[in-house]
Amino acid sequence: MEKKLIYKIKYTKAARFNAYRRLKSMDSLSTISISLLSAYIFITNLIPLFFPKWLDPSTVGFLTSAFSIFILILSVYEAEKNYSLLSYQFHECGKKLSKLEDRLQLLIENENLNNREKKIAEILNEYHDILGTYDINHDPVDSEKAYIYFEKENIKILRRVYINFFYEFKHRWQYYLLILLPLIFLFFL
Repeated sequence: MEKKLIYKIKYTKAARFNAYRRLKSMDSLSTISISLLSAYIFITNLIPLFFPKWLDPSTVGFLTSAFSIFILILSVYEAEKNYSLLSYQFHECGKKLSKLEDRLQLLIENENLNNREKKIAEILNEYHDILGTYDINHDPVDSEKAYIYFEKENIKILRRVYINFFYEFKHRWQYYLLILLPLIFLFFL
């Protein structure tokens, strides 16, 4: 039971820290993409000044108004996701699980301890209490990433590459698109 519990705590802790890193990155990308989109509006307003044959002022007015509305909607949508708070909660949960893991490890190393089963049962209850306190679920890709960390030798390299790629791009592709698409659009105008 001890080894199973320590694996369970390690695995959950790793998944929570993976979720923390993923959400922290998504929060940064969200901020960067909204900031760059705002900068693109400013740049679009400058096009008629420097390249008067590219776009007439009425087209620029329409584009900047449309992009401004899009950025407003996107800003509200992204703020509602609250990546910063969620990443903080996952990080706090991971830290508490780390302390719990250390306590369990000390308990396992101390073989002469009385009431050993009772103390392990207390740690198991505390594990469930921590998960209940942080009533948030990480994405399955966070668990997959934790799994390949602990089971490297049992997972084929192609599967590891796939999981790592999926972890990096599943939730981030839309930000890369938001950053690059306007540049491509402006370039081909």
